[in-house]
Parts: sequence; structure tokens; C-alpha cells
Amino acid sequence: MSARRRRSEVTDFREPLPPGGTHNNLKIAVIGAGATGAITALELHKAGYTVTLIDAGAPGNGSSSRSAACFRQQFGTPSTVRGLVYAGRYYKNWQDEVGGATSPLVESGYLFLKDWSANFRALSDLVTMQQKAGLDNVKLYCVHDIEQHFHYVQTVGLKGATWCPTDGFLIHDLVYKDAIDNLRKRGARIILHNGVKDATSHEDGQITSLILEDNTTIDVDFVVNATNAWASKLSEMLGGIPLPIVARKRYLYHVKVNGTPGDFMNFPMVITPTGAYIRPTPDRGLMMGWIHHTEGQKTTPGFHQQDDIETGFDHHQHRSYGYAVRTEIERWIPDVEKLERLHAATSGFYADTPDHNPIIDFDPQVKNLLHAAGFSGHGLMHAPFSARIVLELVQARRRLNEITLPQRIGTVDISTYHVDRKFTSAEGMVI
Repeated sequence: MSARRRRSEVTDFREPLPPGGTHNNLKIAVIGAGATGAITALELHKAGYTVTLIDAGAPGNGSSSRSAACFRQQFGTPSTVRGLVYAGRYYKNWQDEVGGATSPLVESGYLFLKDWSANFRALSDLVTMQQKAGLDNVKLYCVHDIEQHFHYVQTVGLKGATWCPTDGFLIHDLVYKDAIDNLRKRGARIILHNGVKDATSHEDGQITSLILEDNTTIDVDFVVNATNAWASKLSEMLGGIPLPIVARKRYLYHVKVNGTPGDFMNFPMVITPTGAYIRPTPDRGLMMGWIHHTEGQKTTPGFHQQDDIETGFDHHQHRSYGYAVRTEIERWIPDVEKLERLHAATSGFYADTPDHNPIIDFDPQVKNLLHAAGFSGHGLMHAPFSARIVLELVQARRRLNEITLPQRIGTVDISTYHVDRKFTSAEGMVI
């Protein structure tokens, strides 16, 4: 690097950063123009900071454009529920918040099916917690309720379900494109197809400038690392710690509905008891997925390998993973069997942390480097909440344990997202 920083000293997070200028002229570079980076850059610019958004490729050219783009507020911890309630309101108020003509949020609902192995009392406690955290319309359904509201679901073997009608999915490209359009109108600097290759820093380790591939130099007071699967590599390039983020390949499978009779386009997001899921897509199709466990496999996320389909995961072979996904979904929604063959498989990278919660925190070795990455598949839905946390951290110029969300949503514990946390309490509702 142009000016090596000392790596032996670790920041005392209780100590505020020294001011790098007045509020109005603090220069912040956000690296990564996906959903998290774009909305974060916009919120920082709206707050009066001088913002530069940088990406090595096009907007959304990482996980955001390859995401299942689902949105839910049904999570297992109160703070995450409150954060996603905030995100839902942000997406619903898209025109006011971002200036987009149409909200990217389609509120088609989320239905989590639960079989005989589920603890119904624990499910009841979960729903009660979510309701107390502000998710007023989440409900616990018995089998009779499922049959009444979702007649196409096969209920033999089910014990119940949880249902939230204000969950759904996002039109992913609207998220980052609208945010970037607003940034342009505001006069923010946007640099695309020009990645960061180096940095200079002060003797205390703080980054003073970024050097891009074309040798452009960007002076900075803060840097936000919003590169998700590539966040650890970028962190180390900038003098930060290696982040506990592992890239994992994930696949989605697609089938066309065309003229097949049925309620397919009225489906909510349905999650089977084993975690396979299905939802409609705007192009009159259905998208399916199912988490496959790759613990112990180390994947280096190549930027140009995001769309590579590994052997056994394509949509052609009768015994491929796509076939297994469809078979599992047909077990609970038999009408899916009427549809044509799978017509496409798509792929991308999850950026997983050990507890499936993101890292949104200052780096221990570089005081003015802030990470917002490692979303374990939840980056798009989380983006407005993530942006709010980053804004609060920049304004405080130090680590925070909690923030208060507006609109009477309440206080949220963000120590869950600290980079040096103990990974002992994992988010259980991961698909």
C-alpha cells in the first residue's frame, strides 16, 4: 500500500474519533453500489455529508442483482424485527424517502409452514415477541386456518404456520437504481467500473485517501465498506481486520406459469418445514430455492464467477439439485407439479457470518473504516435499516450499542452487529 498503517494498535471503541471537519464537509466514500451501499450513500448525503459512491462494476453487480429479493419482518430477535419494520416502512414510503415513482416492495406475504416436529408453544412465543416488537399483523395459524386461506397447500403432516401479509419481495433493481438516480440529482459523486486498488493513511492508521484502478485519488474522512462477499478482502487491503465472512454459492430455480390454471401468481412466499421456498415473479413465473449446507467448503468469490453453475446444480438434469428443490415444494403445494420443466437456474454468493447476522461496525484497527457487510442473504431487505445504523455511527463517530428508530418503533440493540462479538446467539430464522 502507498502508506502502510500500523496494525498492532487496536481502537478503544469507547473513544470518539477525532473530528475530521465540520458536519457539512466530512467526506465519506461508500464502496459498493448494491442495495446497502446505494441507500447508505443516499442517507449520508441527505444528512449533509459529502459522499462518493464507488463500485468496481455496475450498480447491483454483486449479490443485489442475483438475490431472491425477498422481504420479511418475521425474525427471531426483537431488534431485528424492529429494524425490518423500519425497513418495511421505508420501502413503502419510497417516493418520499428516495424519490422513486413506484415502491419496490410487493406485499404478497410470507407463510412459514411448520410440521409435526415444531414446538407450537415456542411458535406462539415467537409470534408474541414479534407482535410486541411492532409487527402487529403477524399471526399464528392452525391447520384449519391454512386450509381456509391457502387451499393449494397440502396440510397432511402440518401442525400450523406463521403468516405476515406485509412481508413479500422486492423489485431489486428499483432499489439501487432509484437510490443512485437520487444521488445523481443531489450532485453526489458516483464512480462506477473503477474499483479501489490502494489507500493512503495517516500515521495513526486512519485512511486519508483511496486510490482507484485508474489512479484517481479520493480524499476521505470516513470509508464505508459495503462490498458484502468481498468485504473481508477489501478490509485487509485498507489495513483493517480479516472479517468473519464466508462466501457461499446459492442457487435459484425458475419455472414459467404461462396459461397453466391455478393461483400461482397469487402465492405468497411459502417456506416448507425443511426450508425450501417458492414465490411468484413479476414476469409470470415462479422462483424456487432451498438452502444447501456448505460448511467446511471455502469459496473465493470471483467477481466473474457469480453466474457459474456448479456440477449437479443446473436445471436440466433429472437428478440435479433443482429437481430436488422442486420435488420438496411439490410435496406441500401439489399444483406445482402441473407446471412445465424448470427453465433456468441462477446463482450468486451469500456472505455468511457464523451467526447469520451482519457486521455493521467500525474496524478495530482503522478508526475511520466502517463495515456494513455479511448479510447472509438478507442484504436487500435489511438495506434501509443498515443505512440508518451507519448514519447513526457516523454521526456519533464511535461504536454504539443501541440506536432509537423513528416513528415510535423504539430502541434496537446493535451490539448484535459488532465485529468482535461472540458468535453464540445465532439468528434462527435463516432460509
